[in-house]
Amino acid sequence: MKLFIEGYPVSINKLTDDDLKNLQDHYLPMILNGKDDDEPSVGLARVSKNYSQNYDDTEFFTKFNDTVLPNPYIQSYIDSFLFQFMYSIEITTWYNVYNKFDHQQLHNHIGTNVPAFSCVVILRQPNHGAGQLVFRQPNLSNHLKYLELDPWDNYPNIYKPPMEEGTIIIFPSCLEHYVFYNQHNEQRVIFASNIIVKRTDIKRT
Repeated sequence: MKLFIEGYPVSINKLTDDDLKNLQDHYLPMILNGKDDDEPSVGLARVSKNYSQNYDDTEFFTKFNDTVLPNPYIQSYIDSFLFQFMYSIEITTWYNVYNKFDHQQLHNHIGTNVPAFSCVVILRQPNHGAGQLVFRQPNLSNHLKYLELDPWDNYPNIYKPPMEEGTIIIFPSCLEHYVFYNQHNEQRVIFASNIIVKRTDIKRT
């Protein structure tokens, strides 16, 4: 499924059952190790813990990258832009573990060596209250409410994609998003990637 949020094209799809199971079987035992790696700070709101491909040059993220980069996932999304030039793709991945009360603040993924796109894969989602990825979409919502044309809030100022294990969400890296608090005792695990697309038909000085 492809939709537009604030004019930005967002892809929301599911991994195949085999891809999801292979990633879960490979990564979850290593990441969770059968227990919480921190005791939750009861009553406090913490940002989720993460480990990134940037921290270490090990092969830890190779299986994930090799699974999501080809068609029908990341490559299919990039192909939909019909770029009429040669390009290369670089992908940098990390994972986040959300214990109870963990969250992510409003942010985007624009930074050094700017990625064109970003990707989120839900690897473990205990239930709907264990954290929700949210995209902001205030423009139309504010406009209709100002004109008193949305009395029942049919056009809210946020969009909440389905949070199901295996969901893969791909979006332009400038699109702002955040994550609700995990209100569940079990841990939530997601993998995320920044996708750098570089033109190979121009010479940079």
